[in-house]
Amino acid sequence: MEYYLVLRAKSPTPDASGESALIDLMPYTLIAAEQAINARDFVEAERLLGLMTRTDAEAPSLPRIRDAIAAGRNTLVDSEQATQERQRQTEEQRRRDTEAERQRQVEAERERQTIAAATQAAAERAAAPAASPPQPAPLAAPTPAPQLEPEPVAAAPAPPAQEAPAPAPVRSGPPRPISTPEPTYPRDAARRRAVGSVVVQYTISADGSVGNVTVLRSRPRGIFDDSVIETVSTWRFEPTGQEVTQTRAFDFRM
Repeated sequence: MEYYLVLRAKSPTPDASGESALIDLMPYTLIAAEQAINARDFVEAERLLGLMTRTDAEAPSLPRIRDAIAAGRNTLVDSEQATQERQRQTEEQRRRDTEAERQRQVEAERERQTIAAATQAAAERAAAPAASPPQPAPLAAPTPAPQLEPEPVAAAPAPPAQEAPAPAPVRSGPPRPISTPEPTYPRDAARRRAVGSVVVQYTISADGSVGNVTVLRSRPRGIFDDSVIETVSTWRFEPTGQEVTQTRAFDFRM
């Protein structure tokens, strides 16, 4: 596409073969741009958008690709901010845990030193000489209160396991159409007896509804596009449980 765009820029008059090649390359460039957006490669998506804009600045798919790139960038920024917030909370919790452990160690060391000092004082009083003049009997060193073992607490009975709901049946194979009416002939085109064709790409959702209807190619451009998009958007298929992308061509002949 870049080659034919350079050729267009250098040629003083439009080259029929080059213009035809650019029109044929537009659908593939559109698909490549959507794949780049899904892969979060927004630099490549912007490059492909620029090529499509230079080829046909009025292509119907350009606003959708431009909005998808902007939405993808915003989602990426939100995801990075959420990740940073989770890391900050993790670091804060780790700091609090470290401080609590240090405080427990200080209290344990203080209690050990208190017990050691009381034991040493009792030993020194017991070793005093027997010839010493009668003195009031020393008070017995206080003994630490026995540590009571906590009574075991019976564990609460586990709640009965709930059976997971059975997954909804999913039909394999291509979606079966339920309602796929043909597009109506535009009144203006019929009055002028205009003929042409439109190629669209659309996505069948898991519930069978149709969305993301995109015009890949239309001749003449803009005459039959709206009729095809409005009609295909109303199509319905049997649910398959997964998204499916299809392409359909429509010919308009009097």
